Amino acid sequence: MNRPGVHGGFWTHIVCRLAGPEGRLDGAQRLARNEGLLVGSLLEGQVQIWLARGDGELVATMWPGEYRARLNPFVVVDEQGRVVARGGVHLHLSGGYLPSGDSRTAGLNGVFFVSRVLPAP
Repeated sequence: MNRPGVHGGFWTHIVCRLAGPEGRLDGAQRLARNEGLLVGSLLEGQVQIWLARGDGELVATMWPGEYRARLNPFVVVDEQGRVVARGGVHLHLSGGYLPSGDSRTAGLNGVFFVSRVLPAP
């Protein structure tokens, strides 16, 4: 269920300004690992989520279509409402980079599709 709004802990869609189908990588893909600090921003009523890597790079992330973000505090929840990630926390993720030329990248380089949040090693 989508509850519109972006203030006071309401739920909102997670986007990375990506068009097209969400929640899957097209074709056969090898899973990749990525890690970094979960950060987000609110832009035009939509939450954009980035992975801040140790080298200073910000990697745009795309999450499964049924995932949502909650603000105050900033968390990512799955389709059943379980918190899967917290803002400001170092995460280990599996997934894959969308191929260059994929329409869902919206011109961004290196969009990482999150398949799963992994336990810390």
